[in-house]
Amino acid sequence: TNSVTTPTQQNTLQKLTKKRKTETESKSSSLVTLAEKTQLHELLLSINDNDSAMARVMEIIDPNQSSGEMEIDVASLPVSTLRKLQQFVKELISNNPQKTDDDDDDNDPDCH
Repeated sequence: TNSVTTPTQQNTLQKLTKKRKTETESKSSSLVTLAEKTQLHELLLSINDNDSAMARVMEIIDPNQSSGEMEIDVASLPVSTLRKLQQFVKELISNNPQKTDDDDDDNDPDCH
């Protein structure tokens, strides 16, 4: 037998398929791995001495936070906040690359 779907059934199937795809995409894009959280934590520690950067980090975490110290528990932050922090730190580091040990060859007599 030939099964024929009506336009209404086709429309419903398309909506269901689209909904499933959107749910799958949002789940995968919203997950933050332990490795990502660890890396973010380490990057935040590395910029801890940069007062203006840390002020922006605090603003991302809690826009209502008054100035002062804040302990950042990366594991407890919402995914949206973690993604904003990742983006901010990534931009900060790409705009201000730090000198690595490999770049320090000028001070190493063995490299000349």
